[in-house]
Amino acid sequence: MSYTDAQRAKVVAYARAQVGKSYQWAGAGPNSFDCSGLVLASWMQVGLVLPHNSGQQVKDTHVRTVHYNIANRDAMLPGDLVFYYGDISEPASVTHVALYSGITPDPDNGGKHHRMVVAAVDSYYGVKEHWLYWALRPCGFGYIGH
Repeated sequence: MSYTDAQRAKVVAYARAQVGKSYQWAGAGPNSFDCSGLVLASWMQVGLVLPHNSGQQVKDTHVRTVHYNIANRDAMLPGDLVFYYGDISEPASVTHVALYSGITPDPDNGGKHHRMVVAAVDSYYGVKEHWLYWALRPCGFGYIGH
């Protein structure tokens, strides 16, 4: 199934509205989230149900996983998944997921654009929107509906 720009915007808007909330392992809202719980709660806004586990999200039938490279990064659409830690060829090894929120200009860096994600990071940061490469390079991406 493909998703419209308006549906993708609704998914991202929901995720962004959670910024500042706390991290809790196995949390799926409304007051706290873990990484995969934030992703599943965000996509549920448009009726897509994903598993509550980053490794399971790698292999979900609604998600087409691709390895990290620049061409695959450039093909991402808002709402797609960004996987960190592990190897997407071995889904159980993937231990973190974020929701791609789009490209945002950085006014403090001469207008340079950054690809951004929304993630339930950890108990210190909670839910945060940050640069795609804030902590490390992704291990892969999950395209949803394309």
